Amino acid sequence: MVIRGPVLERKELRRLPFQRRPIAEPGTQLVFQMSSGQLVAPRHPYTTGDVWWRGPRAVYVIYTSPQPAYFTCTLPCAGDTLFFDAAVRFSFSVADPVSVVREQVSDPIADCRRYLMEPLRAVTRRFTAMQPEAAERAIRSTLAETPIDLANGVRISDLRSELTINAEQGEIARNLEIQTLRQQLAMRTETDRITLDKLNQDADLARHQERAAFHERLLSGGGAALAGSIVAQDPTKATEAANFMISLYEQDQKLAVEALKVIMDGDQIRLGEMDSAVQAVVERFKGMITQGGARLVPNQATGELPSAPVRDGQAAPPPDGDAGEQP
Repeated sequence: MVIRGPVLERKELRRLPFQRRPIAEPGTQLVFQMSSGQLVAPRHPYTTGDVWWRGPRAVYVIYTSPQPAYFTCTLPCAGDTLFFDAAVRFSFSVADPVSVVREQVSDPIADCRRYLMEPLRAVTRRFTAMQPEAAERAIRSTLAETPIDLANGVRISDLRSELTINAEQGEIARNLEIQTLRQQLAMRTETDRITLDKLNQDADLARHQERAAFHERLLSGGGAALAGSIVAQDPTKATEAANFMISLYEQDQKLAVEALKVIMDGDQIRLGEMDSAVQAVVERFKGMITQGGARLVPNQATGELPSAPVRDGQAAPPPDGDAGEQP
């Protein structure tokens, strides 16, 4: 395959002796260099009169038809550790003949390669070595959908790429892929373990709070609530619960009697000096003490309680100072 350079030839032009006007062959375009140095590419061919009147000094014959081109290179994979072997095929043509002459383009394939390398690398870096087909599709969708015009007047079109990876790089890629999968699995396992531990901790905390709230309500209900809970859990312990309640009642009664005795022995209670609420409590204690026939009878003269209970049928003790006197 013969690749033609964009500039096929340059001809000097003279007014005298008379010279036939240049004619553009199919697939070419003429660029005239005027006497001022300006480059002009007329859309319509100059006539003989145009050439005589305008007086161009030279004419360039530019080959504008598309030509196939090809180059090979290596393109980086994701992470820049491994590389694709790339075969890049495209067509180039002249989009701006004046720029081609001005930039003195002589090797358009090299110019196209220099331009394409950076965008090709940017695309392939998004894919691992195990994804060459996906990288090829990305190159087509990114770089091949529309022609690319370079600053020197060359146009790139019909871009295609073939990406492969050699055996050595492929083995390294597979090992890296396996290692990556293992790391992802380990991270997922650790994340699941942490999530499960947190769920278990939350469940334990919720159960603890429920137990605490239950026992708080149970204890605030007193001995009866506690005994009821015992019987509800194990009906065979009904007798044990009843004995428990009796023992609590006896302990409360004993403590109340002992407390009242201590207060009365210290001569700290006078019924006439107590308000109604306190007197009601004292009467309750009196009722507890007098179970079994004994009762507290206040002294009629002073209103004080005796230090010992009086059995039914017995007279209340005389007031202080009258003890031992006979009626």
